[in-house]
Amino acid sequence: MHLAKELSKGKKNLFWRYFFSKELLVFDKPRPIGIQLLLDRLSRGLVAIVTGRPERLRHITLRQLKMLGIPVKQIWRLEMQSDSNTRKSIYFKLETILSIYYEGFPVVEVHDDELEVLMSIRRYLPKTRLYLHSNDQVIELR
Repeated sequence: MHLAKELSKGKKNLFWRYFFSKELLVFDKPRPIGIQLLLDRLSRGLVAIVTGRPERLRHITLRQLKMLGIPVKQIWRLEMQSDSNTRKSIYFKLETILSIYYEGFPVVEVHDDELEVLMSIRRYLPKTRLYLHSNDQVIELR
């Protein structure tokens, strides 16, 4: 993220282009605690990954998960934004998670590194357990 900020020199549209570039994606690594929790949740039931990454990065994202030891075939759904979507990821994540809920699947817990995403989900799914990932910590919001 820091490299994308430096390269974009404060220009928001350039920041996202750099941030989601295939070349810089190797620097966007999941937190170890996030990987541990993902492995644990895969053993418990259906897991959907809802990410703000664009669809064009699906193959690279799956490869990255495999390299981290994630059995990607056990991931129920990997939801990514369309390449043409320019909205903030909060809206995509909220709509996608609510869509899963309205399809009849319980949304037991949601993990994200943006408090705004979790608070928006709380408004619609108040019984869902919410986990904020920040640095190397995971905080359950109550």
